Amino acid sequence: MAHRVHDVRGHGTGGRSRSATVPNTFRDLAAGVVVGVITVVVSISLGSLIFGGELAAFRAQGITVALLSTLVGGVVIALLSSLPSTIGHIQDTPAAVLAAVGAGIALALGPDVERIEVLATVVVAIALTTLLAGAVFLAVGLLRLGRLVRYLPYPVVGGFMAGTGWLLLVGGIGVMTGGRTALADLAVPELAPRWVVGVALALAFVVLTRIIRHPLTFPAAVALATGGFYAVVAASGDGLSTWRDAGYLLGPFEAGARVPPLAVTDLEHVRWPVVVAHAGSGATVVLIALMAGLLNTTGLELGIGRKVDLNRELRAAGLGNLLAGSLGGSIVYQGLSVTMLAHHVGTGSRLVPMVAVGVAALTLLLGPGFLALVPTIVVGGVLAFLGMLFLVEWVVEAARRLPWLEYAIVLTIAITIAAAGILTGVAVGLGLTVLLFVLTYASIDAVKHDLTGATARSRVRWEAHDRARLDQHAASILALQLHGFLFFGTANGLVERIERRLADGPPLRFLILDFRQVSGTDATSVASFIALGRLAEANGVAFVLADMQPTLAAAVRRTGALAGGRGRVRLEPTLDAALEWCEREILRTDTTAVDPLLTLSERVDTLAGDDLELYDLMPHMERLEVPADHRVVGPEDDGNALYLVASGQVTARLLGVDGAVRLETLRGGNLVGELGVAGAPSPATEVTADEPTTLYRLDRTALERLSEQEPRLVAAVHRLVARRLAARVRHLEDLVAALQR
Repeated sequence: MAHRVHDVRGHGTGGRSRSATVPNTFRDLAAGVVVGVITVVVSISLGSLIFGGELAAFRAQGITVALLSTLVGGVVIALLSSLPSTIGHIQDTPAAVLAAVGAGIALALGPDVERIEVLATVVVAIALTTLLAGAVFLAVGLLRLGRLVRYLPYPVVGGFMAGTGWLLLVGGIGVMTGGRTALADLAVPELAPRWVVGVALALAFVVLTRIIRHPLTFPAAVALATGGFYAVVAASGDGLSTWRDAGYLLGPFEAGARVPPLAVTDLEHVRWPVVVAHAGSGATVVLIALMAGLLNTTGLELGIGRKVDLNRELRAAGLGNLLAGSLGGSIVYQGLSVTMLAHHVGTGSRLVPMVAVGVAALTLLLGPGFLALVPTIVVGGVLAFLGMLFLVEWVVEAARRLPWLEYAIVLTIAITIAAAGILTGVAVGLGLTVLLFVLTYASIDAVKHDLTGATARSRVRWEAHDRARLDQHAASILALQLHGFLFFGTANGLVERIERRLADGPPLRFLILDFRQVSGTDATSVASFIALGRLAEANGVAFVLADMQPTLAAAVRRTGALAGGRGRVRLEPTLDAALEWCEREILRTDTTAVDPLLTLSERVDTLAGDDLELYDLMPHMERLEVPADHRVVGPEDDGNALYLVASGQVTARLLGVDGAVRLETLRGGNLVGELGVAGAPSPATEVTADEPTTLYRLDRTALERLSEQEPRLVAAVHRLVARRLAARVRHLEDLVAALQR
């Protein structure tokens, strides 16, 4: 159906035949009437909910407010939505909270206050909440922050929805019983039949809509229930006045339900301190409405299979609420179920929502006399049905899909809302969710990899005798690669881990913390790092912090704990730089061996091992004496030569758009250019002398000439290259094995 609708709209009116256009128009008109009737029923139900209980005397005004909200907000959303068939109407979630706000205002004002003061205060509180919702929706949409609201903790959302379901259920019963929802009142013989029948009707709606999953199931069930009620009235032989007096009809209504519900002169009757006292509940409902509206919109994406512009929908709902709020209306946004119905029954054009709001406008024009004929058990049954849907999803079905701790939070929030109100329930939920997050995240190990000097080496290729000395001290270096967000819980676990390592493990000389994969830290983490610095100093361990974020590094500097201050904490830009510093410290302070000044023949002997042919290779190599900062190899050389570092030091760097990255630094007795000799493609690299350096060079031309004249020498070169590459592969295997532990 969606593909066919797209084709019809995509070719313009000039490409359509009259026979295709007329049926589609009638189809959209019929769909708009069906959807409009549903939104009217929902609006009447929610208006009766908001103005129920202590506010039941103003039910006509409440229904007027609800219908006005659906009319005004629905028109704006229909015109501006990125999905043409979107239906906007007053929503159940904010209505349930606003009902509690209205009841609280009525209770705060007391029974002796004039009626106009009660009405004016309640309507203004609702209107201000709607205006705030409009401003928030519009701001989030203009700033293109639609997706950020999804970071609200899922258990809090679920608990709020479950609590909303309970409020809707109780509100529906209140509509049936005239606002009397206490257990003692429900047992009164004249009230029991009203709410029992209404709740049974709601249960029937739930069962029918879950068994017969068709968009028209719910409106057909409502129509059947209304017809059944009037059939019973006709069979009883009693007049409508008898049933109205018994509380089975919404009326009678007082005359004077105006549009808008208040005149400008009525504002002088508003009790502003009471409005301010309930502002917190209004702010809560705005945030929840924002999230619920976005969830509805993303649900439309999944249900219809079409991309929806979240920020455009927010802007549409924001403007709709600003207009509705200025007229005293309640919060509106995109409806999920009715929009799905409009899409499947109609052709997906904007005619469907416009006809739907026309039905709301017609109902508003007919006034209280028409609404007085609506059965309370049907209106209350619709509210109870909506509440049961929330409860089934978030209490029954959530038990199967949520972890038990998160499900316990959902239940706790719902029970708290039922017992103590919305604000308390949301506050308790947020507190429990934060506590759950802290406990869960604190149990996650902040250390991603635990490396020693045996597996983690700097990119300096030391001379053979220096490598042997470093091997002897490999266990004295401990490098911990951290990850995630560090806060007081994970930082404390890190301190305890290092304390155990210092107490039970081999002696340490160097402790490195690598922050490259740390996404952020809190202020308490700095104190933990300083505590680690003191702990390391007490145990004679050099403490190195590598790749720290600038703000965190600045915080550490401000403590004065860096090396040269009162502590032994050292900052290095990368883990590689930290490892190199540790290795240089080991070589500088190692007194078990003297750093000999090796001759070239001794270096060749160490490099060649038993491969004596390499001695005969030296006369064929070109000796180079290069100063510091001289570029030995550039990208244009393409790996066309092999170099032996006789003395000094060179560094190979990988060139890229973000600058040069060090690949390795090579001391005397190492080779440069093995990959090129081995035939591997050479990346864009350069090799530069770090100090005055002596090199021996064997270019590819000389190697090719030797392959004909002295094949044994070329074979010796390839054996040497193979050994060097094998050593690197073996080191990488050891490193990978360490990273997988």
